[in-house]
Amino acid sequence: MTGQQELEHKYKMNSPPNTTRLSFDEFKLYYDSTEKVTDRRLETNRWNYSICVAILIAIATITNWSLSTPGLVWVGLSAVAVLCLMAMLFCLLWIGQVRDFKKLNNAKFAILNEMAPRIDFYKEKPGTVVSYCPFEKEWDKLSALNALEEVGSSNIVALKSSNIEYFMVLWEFAW
Repeated sequence: MTGQQELEHKYKMNSPPNTTRLSFDEFKLYYDSTEKVTDRRLETNRWNYSICVAILIAIATITNWSLSTPGLVWVGLSAVAVLCLMAMLFCLLWIGQVRDFKKLNNAKFAILNEMAPRIDFYKEKPGTVVSYCPFEKEWDKLSALNALEEVGSSNIVALKSSNIEYFMVLWEFAW
């Protein structure tokens, strides 16, 4: 069972029966919170990338300074070694952030997918308008197109292209 299937099964087991109708306003509120998590993830990636670039600039500046001052080469190399160690630790933390944001997004979209068929869209005539279940259909289409993959041993199911975040961190780490 993949991570996404386990997540969906867990929420289906703990959810109210299908006869329970849910408010569309509650669905919209929860969807907005899901979008805010995505925005926060992207902003965090931009911030982390800026910090990595600043560390690279600091390493280049210290290296240039230490090479132009022969008596202080060891001081410069020591500072560069410390900065490189800090960069490695920072990149490990960044990878953890990406992983945690992906888990949170997967959980939120699984809940939205479960809520969709139970939404009561039209309060005056309950049950006359039903959900198309777009999130469920989207996952089915992505699965059919083989566009989903499980990321490592963390049981995260994600779009194949969304894993580029990990490579961005590793690219910075390689410098």
